[in-house]
Amino acid sequence: MLSGQIRDRLHVMLVLLAMSTAVPAEEVSERWQKVGSATLSVLWFDIYDASLYSLSGQFRGYDEPLLFQLDYKREISQKALLEETEKQWSRYLPGSHPQKRWLSLLKKIWPEIRKGDQLALELTSEGESNFYHNRMLIGVITDQQFAPSFLQIWLSTESQYPELAKQLRGEQR
Repeated sequence: MLSGQIRDRLHVMLVLLAMSTAVPAEEVSERWQKVGSATLSVLWFDIYDASLYSLSGQFRGYDEPLLFQLDYKREISQKALLEETEKQWSRYLPGSHPQKRWLSLLKKIWPEIRKGDQLALELTSEGESNFYHNRMLIGVITDQQFAPSFLQIWLSTESQYPELAKQLRGEQR
């Protein structure tokens, strides 16, 4: 029997080999309805535009398919993305959560980000997390706890950026 780490690594490799296909812009816009969007700015620097989509156009939690997109306004290293994700998770998740394993998977999936790049997470109806870079599938995390834990960084009422979270959840325009 394969260990969890080996199984996850093998799954990511198989997905990359078998499913490296583009998601046409028409398919995204026809399937998804925007819940909300916001821009994250730190001091006077715009970091990214964030958008949340669902099939209904409403955010009802993590039990339905969601699409979360970040359109980057500046370059960000993979290392910086991983460090910030770990920092944000430490605000929400007790030490017993599988965040170290998730960070290891993200290190294999996430690219270096250039200005103008888009990174997206699709939460499927099966609870899997599909990551896209510039509309190309780059990896899958099958752990059903991952997407809710990851998305609460932006969507939680306790988010570091509460106004951004409200806008993304469609509570404030």
